Amino acid sequence: MAARPDMSDRAPAAEWRAHWSLVLASMLGFMMIGVLNFSLGPFMAPLEKSFGWTLSDITLGMPIYAGVSIIGQPLVGRLIDLWGLRRIALIGLPLTGGAIALFATANGSVILWLALWLLYSLAAQLVLTPVWSSAVASEFEAGRGLAFAATLSGSGLCGFIIPPVSTAVIDHFGWRPAFPILGLGAAALLLSVTVFLFHSRRDRAKSGPGVPAAATVPTGVSAVTALRSRTFYKLILAIIAGYTLAMAISMHNLQLLGSVGQTRSHAAWITAFFGLSRTTK
Repeated sequence: MAARPDMSDRAPAAEWRAHWSLVLASMLGFMMIGVLNFSLGPFMAPLEKSFGWTLSDITLGMPIYAGVSIIGQPLVGRLIDLWGLRRIALIGLPLTGGAIALFATANGSVILWLALWLLYSLAAQLVLTPVWSSAVASEFEAGRGLAFAATLSGSGLCGFIIPPVSTAVIDHFGWRPAFPILGLGAAALLLSVTVFLFHSRRDRAKSGPGVPAAATVPTGVSAVTALRSRTFYKLILAIIAGYTLAMAISMHNLQLLGSVGQTRSHAAWITAFFGLSRTTK
């Protein structure tokens, strides 16, 4: 007698058949946030040479980015409620790409450099994790864990692609043209996919008849309850530790490898495989 199929596997499979394109669009859209982060290492040597900056000067913008994210993400959550995920994503991609392109205007002034980081940090709030993960959560329930994993792997894939690509672009065109090439090029490429494939359940409900407006709504807790929870602070500490280590290595890998004799090209590819390891961890 033939074994009966496992009914528990049907729901995740059905979700993936119906919404794999949303996961693909979300994964690609999430790559946008890594374009500047993973290309900063290749930019360090040219910026040092052009302006006499130290590595500390070049990375001064990261605390600005972190601070803006702490304040900005709750506000973006409110904008998502008002405007919807699709609108936020389609606005955020070109704004972030444009903000990256503006780094080409750097002139040696640290104040201007920090202002550019502030502008970028504000734009990047529209392409951070909640935008893409919330869309996936709206369509996936049984297969949500794997869908989240696939979506968030976009950062690691960006970490694999951007170091060698940005190194080649900088070495061929120079650091100043490289900023708009990378920023606007990535935004245009990712936007060409997300504009067709990125729709949360709420977006689809608005776009036409026959699409159920109701969905399984993820439950949560109030801000006050979260702030009183030990779990909240454990997550903060884990995120700070994990991201500090990962970003410090990814940004400075090229310089570290160059200091022991690796060429920029070889160092970029080694850094790329470090970025890929973030996808599979």
